[in-house]
Amino acid sequence: MNLARSNHSRIAIFLLVAGASCSDAEPAAKDSSAKTSLPLPAASVLHFARMPETFSSLTNAYRIARSKENAPTFWQLAPTLLIPLWSEGQSVRPAGTPLARFAVRTQVSGDRREALWLPAGSKLDVEAALELGDKLRFAVGLPDLIEEPTDGADPAESIDVDEELSFDVEFQLIWTPFDGDPVTLDSHFLSMAPPAEGDRKEPWVEREVVVTKELVGTGALTWQTLGRWPVPAAIGEPRLVRAGAKADPRLNLILYVIDTLRPDHLSCYGARNPTSPRIDALADEGFRFENFYAVAPWTRPTTATVLTGFYPSWHGMGFELPLPLSFETMAETLAKNGYSTWAAVANPQVGGASLQFSQGFGRFVDHTAIGNASDGPAPATSRQLNSTALPWLAANGDEPFFLYLHSLDPHTPYAPPSVATSPFGRDYRGPMYRSSMRRKHLLESADQIGPVDLRYIEDVYDNEILYQDRQIGVLVDHLREHELLDETAIVILSDHGEEFRDHGDWNHGYRMWEEQLRVPLILWIPESERERRGVHPRVITELVSQVDLLPGILDFLGAKDDFPRQGSSWLPLVSGNPAELLPLFAEDFQTWDGDSIGSFRQDNYKLIWTRFDADQRDEVKLFDLALDPSEQEDLAASKPELVRELEEARDALVRYTSRVRDRLDEAGFGNVEPAQADSEPAALTESEVRELEALGYLQGHDD
Repeated sequence: MNLARSNHSRIAIFLLVAGASCSDAEPAAKDSSAKTSLPLPAASVLHFARMPETFSSLTNAYRIARSKENAPTFWQLAPTLLIPLWSEGQSVRPAGTPLARFAVRTQVSGDRREALWLPAGSKLDVEAALELGDKLRFAVGLPDLIEEPTDGADPAESIDVDEELSFDVEFQLIWTPFDGDPVTLDSHFLSMAPPAEGDRKEPWVEREVVVTKELVGTGALTWQTLGRWPVPAAIGEPRLVRAGAKADPRLNLILYVIDTLRPDHLSCYGARNPTSPRIDALADEGFRFENFYAVAPWTRPTTATVLTGFYPSWHGMGFELPLPLSFETMAETLAKNGYSTWAAVANPQVGGASLQFSQGFGRFVDHTAIGNASDGPAPATSRQLNSTALPWLAANGDEPFFLYLHSLDPHTPYAPPSVATSPFGRDYRGPMYRSSMRRKHLLESADQIGPVDLRYIEDVYDNEILYQDRQIGVLVDHLREHELLDETAIVILSDHGEEFRDHGDWNHGYRMWEEQLRVPLILWIPESERERRGVHPRVITELVSQVDLLPGILDFLGAKDDFPRQGSSWLPLVSGNPAELLPLFAEDFQTWDGDSIGSFRQDNYKLIWTRFDADQRDEVKLFDLALDPSEQEDLAASKPELVRELEEARDALVRYTSRVRDRLDEAGFGNVEPAQADSEPAALTESEVRELEALGYLQGHDD
């Protein structure tokens, strides 16, 4: 599959991808069938409005602070890299300067995108050559107001704001041919005022301009903002899509993470209830991984591993640490390979801005922020994820894309959105009927829960899976309707599993049992692509880890990846060939109970170790999964030599994977290091705390 970038030497438009630089732009042969979204070129000029004296500290972060009477009292502004540009009002030619210095991760009504900030009175000039049928796409918006003041804010440096004050900004896109007069291609007006408590302001406004015969030629594109006040205004994800971009041979990619999904509750993995007809169809036509394993039993560390190809002890994602910016994510790598990168997530463990999972995504929609505006915490459903994804696919399917969806339907509290379409457990009226089914409640109700009650709990969980499956079907049908299915690869997996008293507990995030670590993985690719590769649908039985997912995906897509990873590619398994994969290793240095846990599997033997925080006690368990797949008989005491052998093999694996540091240094990524305990913690906002509590987290087990 040819993934070479096709640039146009006379075309200059910018794609806001963190870390890209003007000096990195590659000259290449002209190919009008390929998508062209190039870094900001040297010919571009940013003209920033001169700030009034009182606005000299205006930058890319701002918030309205409120007094105890809930009236806006001052405009609080925070310093960033843009200070010298905005405060002096100078023109900037950013040739050779990393674009990340000018692109700002901007949130508008919960939707975060890479954007260029142009306060009213500023403009961006870009030299360009337009061809018939080209599409100029971008979004305009006014960044979110944050109503709580920053800790330590100094009112002496603030600016008084009238309670009724509003700010109006007009966005314009102007085309000036080198041999003609200016033409206004687009104009849009936005107004912003301090919002009332709970109000949502206008989201990003999508704009598209199609190049007609009269516009063909070379000239200058100018984005400009007009208004009385130089307030923050943003142009999000601007790009030029070449006419005929659908001829690009690259497969699109949809990575669909279904939170808290046990494989044995999918029909294609042998579920008791028929929960997943649409997912089963994808598995029947694709590749189902029978033994795919998480690297930890909860969301943050596993999602970080899926997106980076590094173990948790390296990326450090836990309760306190954000995903380090030094790690190149799946989105960043695919963006470098010419993909548009979009995400919609329902889990606050991924969506929270402080966690930094959005790095590399041109657009990142946090449905937890959208859904909790005025009616309190309420997890978004997979249907709501579709409400974001489907319109975008319909409007932007002519670009090679990477779409990451992270749903939350099977997660506690188990509550299927539609009772009418929930067929499992309808006859039950026992003590668990319509209970909240959070871990604390399930633990408190342990003496009431018998086999019939347990079956009902799993039935409700299965109803959530069935609802999720139907929404997968809606997505697939949409792809087919818009002629995208034959151009798209779909990867379905889970971040971790779920326990239903398999070992006396509920939910996940506490131990390294199979029910919490083993997860589904299904790869579906179009029939034409299977024929081209000479592969056929199959069940893959080899042991594969989440740390291997990213290397395998990039290998499968033929994407260039200069960033060394710890995982290995599973791609040879698709063709029935052996792959050089490492033994299974999982770790979690801070569970929900505060313990440190880990597991290591070699062949059929699995070693589990725990450092109990309460009494600083260490425990080691050993299981033979061939004879004891449910992990009921601990062999550690009877096989101490085997325990030592596995511990030595585990330590050797850790040393081996640590050699990635040398490869990172050689590749020029020497700033990537294992996570340190004294790293800067990721502070949770009040809304993020409420969202996590609603899902049963952060409850101290007494909620």
